[in-house]
Amino acid sequence: MKQFACRDVGYKDCDYKVTGKDDQDVLDHLKGHASEKHGIKDFSADLINKVKSKIYELKETKSA
Repeated sequence: MKQFACRDVGYKDCDYKVTGKDDQDVLDHLKGHASEKHGIKDFSADLINKVKSKIYELKETKSA
Protein backbone atom coordinates (compact mmCIF):
# COMPACT_ATOMS: atom_id res chain seq x y z
CA MET A 1 0.00 0.00 0.00
CA LYS A 2 1.08 3.56 -0.69
CA GLN A 3 0.40 6.70 1.33
CA PHE A 4 0.66 10.47 0.96
CA ALA A 5 0.29 13.19 3.60
CA CYS A 6 -0.40 16.86 2.86
CA ARG A 7 2.12 17.82 5.55
CA ASP A 8 4.87 16.30 3.40
CA VAL A 9 4.40 19.01 0.76
CA GLY A 10 4.10 21.97 3.09
CA TYR A 11 0.50 21.99 4.32
CA LYS A 12 1.52 21.95 7.99
CA ASP A 13 -2.01 22.62 9.26
CA CYS A 14 -3.53 19.72 7.31
CA ASP A 15 -3.60 16.24 8.84
CA TYR A 16 -4.99 14.61 5.69
CA LYS A 17 -3.43 11.31 4.66
CA VAL A 18 -4.53 9.16 1.77
CA THR A 19 -3.76 5.50 1.20
CA GLY A 20 -4.04 3.58 -2.06
CA LYS A 21 -2.87 0.47 -3.81
CA ASP A 22 -0.46 2.42 -6.03
CA ASP A 23 0.63 5.97 -6.92
CA GLN A 24 -2.27 6.52 -9.33
CA ASP A 25 -4.82 5.36 -6.77
CA VAL A 26 -3.38 7.81 -4.23
CA LEU A 27 -3.45 10.64 -6.79
CA ASP A 28 -7.05 9.88 -7.77
CA HIS A 29 -8.19 10.12 -4.14
CA LEU A 30 -6.03 13.14 -3.37
CA LYS A 31 -7.42 15.33 -6.16
CA GLY A 32 -10.83 15.71 -4.52
CA HIS A 33 -9.30 16.69 -1.19
CA ALA A 34 -6.82 19.10 -2.76
CA SER A 35 -9.58 20.80 -4.72
CA GLU A 36 -12.02 21.11 -1.80
CA LYS A 37 -9.66 21.91 1.06
CA HIS A 38 -6.73 23.65 -0.62
CA GLY A 39 -8.39 25.24 -3.67
CA ILE A 40 -6.11 23.41 -6.11
CA LYS A 41 -7.90 23.06 -9.42
CA ASP A 42 -4.95 22.69 -11.83
CA PHE A 43 -2.95 19.51 -11.41
CA SER A 44 0.05 20.35 -13.58
CA ALA A 45 2.76 17.84 -14.39
CA ASP A 46 5.05 19.65 -11.92
CA LEU A 47 2.50 19.34 -9.11
CA ILE A 48 1.85 15.69 -9.88
CA ASN A 49 5.59 14.98 -9.89
CA LYS A 50 5.99 16.78 -6.56
CA VAL A 51 3.20 14.71 -5.03
CA LYS A 52 4.57 11.47 -6.51
CA SER A 53 7.98 12.21 -5.00
CA LYS A 54 6.34 12.26 -1.56
CA ILE A 55 4.23 9.11 -1.92
CA TYR A 56 5.75 6.38 0.18
CA GLU A 57 5.32 2.67 0.73
CA LEU A 58 3.54 1.77 3.94
CA LYS A 59 5.40 -0.80 5.95
CA GLU A 60 3.30 -3.79 6.78
CA THR A 61 2.90 -4.51 10.44
CA LYS A 62 2.40 -8.05 11.59
CA SER A 63 0.03 -8.58 14.44
CA ALA A 64 0.73 -11.33 16.93
